[in-house]
Parts: sequence; C-alpha cells; structure tokens
Amino acid sequence: MIDSKGLIHVPATVRWVALILLFSALIAAMGLTIHYAWKDNPADPKFADWILVGMSLIHLTLSGLAVALVLFFSERQANAEVLALRTHEFLTESVPQALSRVSASYALRHQPAVIDRLGRSDIFGAAYGLSSGEHQMKLWAGLNVSRLFVIFWLKVPAGTSFQEHSERIKATFAFTFGGAQNVGYHTYYEPATLNDGEDIISVWSSVETGHNLLTEPAKRLFWLQDLAMLTESFWRTALRSGVLVSKSDPSPL
Repeated sequence: MIDSKGLIHVPATVRWVALILLFSALIAAMGLTIHYAWKDNPADPKFADWILVGMSLIHLTLSGLAVALVLFFSERQANAEVLALRTHEFLTESVPQALSRVSASYALRHQPAVIDRLGRSDIFGAAYGLSSGEHQMKLWAGLNVSRLFVIFWLKVPAGTSFQEHSERIKATFAFTFGGAQNVGYHTYYEPATLNDGEDIISVWSSVETGHNLLTEPAKRLFWLQDLAMLTESFWRTALRSGVLVSKSDPSPL
C-alpha cells in the first residue's frame, strides 16, 4: 500500500508511454501464447516451453498494468499543481455544498441555507454569503494545504469600545469556540475599522488538518462537516444573543 503521506507525481507523458509499452507487451505475449497453442501438437515440449513463456509474460504484464494504474491514477497522486486544483474544487464545490446544510435557527432547521460565493477566490480562500429564511450572514473560509481557516466579522455597535465588545463576543461564543478548540481550532479576536468606517471584530479560527486532507476523502468529509457545524453554531448563537454580524464581505485583514 502506498503511504498516505507519500504523495507522488508521474508526468502525463511518462504515464502514457509506460501504459502503451505495457499494453504492447501484453498483446505480444498473448500473440506468442496463442501462436504456439494452435500448433498441431501443442503438447510437444518445444511448443509447451514457449506457451509457458507466453503465459508468464502475460501474468507479468498484467501485474505491471495493475500496479501502473493504481500508481498513476490513484487518489494519492499529487503535486503542487494538482493540489492547487483540488483546493479550488474544495472552495468552489465542497465548501458551498457543506454550508448549504446549515440553518439559522432550530425553527428553520428544515430550510437549508442558500449559498452565494462572493467574488473570486483569493490566495487560498473565498467569502460566502448564507441566507436562511430572512436571516443572512457571511464568512470567509480558506485552506492552505493542511490548515483550515474560517473568519467571521461582527459589527461593533455605536458607542461600544473594541475591548468591551470583544469581551462580550468571547463570552457569547464560549460554547461555540470551546467546542472547536476540542478538535484543535485556535481562535483570535482582532478589532478593525473598515474603509467605510464600520468598526468590526474579526473572529479568526484555524486548525491543523493534516497534510492528506485533499487526497483522503474521509478526512475531507470530516473537516467539511465540522466547518458547517461551527458555522451553524456561530450563526444561531449570534441570532439568539443579538450580536450583529457585519454585512461587509469578510476576508483576512
């Protein structure tokens, strides 16, 4: 078995040349075997030897083809270009699909969220808009190979200091991010004033997922569902507690 962390990459040209050679060898071996098997007396030792050689070559080339197919086209084959492509797929397809199962409240649990990907993907993440019933929120999610990020922006009410609101947020979301901490998330609270003058607290959480997230479906599913659960807990808690989410598109500050 190929080790899950031992990612490999074989250039496409090498893959196809190897497969063509193996198929050619298989056809030649089959032709050799059939040729001597149809002789007038295939039991003759001189023919039997060639039949045995042909069958051995068939077995060898079939084994080579099996190994080559697994090696060249398995999920474990990856390089920087392939991982970048899978990251894009993760952000544009997998994350929206996972977030679509989120709902804003228990009462709306039978109405999955409508997901809108906001703008283009940036370096390794993208912003998403969620609508559930009459409620909307936004978040930014990113994946840097083995580290998953999620960012929420919360509005600081007029007349409230950054410090005061930051402490309120920490207390309000203690259960949400306490649960996230149990699976390895680290959460930070960063105050900022946006270009339009809006004061926000950027809640930034990240977790180490392991280097094979993009090549191991079970691990990918776990973190996608965990991201959706974190988002739902955050959204429902914000609505219950009257904490205002920012209407601006979140991103790293």
